[in-house]
Amino acid sequence: MDDLRKVLFCLKCEQDRTVVLVRNITSSGTSQVFWMCETCEKRAEKKFIKHEIIEGSGYVIDEIRIKEDYSNQTPCIICGEPGEFHHWMPQAFIKEYSLNSKWYRIGDFLCHHHHVDIWHDIVTPGLVPKKE
Repeated sequence: MDDLRKVLFCLKCEQDRTVVLVRNITSSGTSQVFWMCETCEKRAEKKFIKHEIIEGSGYVIDEIRIKEDYSNQTPCIICGEPGEFHHWMPQAFIKEYSLNSKWYRIGDFLCHHHHVDIWHDIVTPGLVPKKE
């Protein structure tokens, strides 16, 4: 697939820039798709693009250019599957209580299942909508 480009306001550069559709492969194997600014090479927008939107536009996730591949990362501390580092303090709480950014560094590695299906159910019920 040829790289998909468009002009978008880059939050880092604080101006309109050419962006390219790329993805990171997380340590759990999930693809996070986003618009990357070609000037600063950072995410142009805060949020990742939902897979349903990408696929609904006729694109195949696995054909999008990979920026970073973290799939050979540390295993989940619960089950041993590929894990991603997750901080123990939810980001929303850090902002809500104006906590120091060092809170982001306290955490451990969890697989997608233990992070989304268990951690969020216990720590942030209702804060992150579940996909049905």
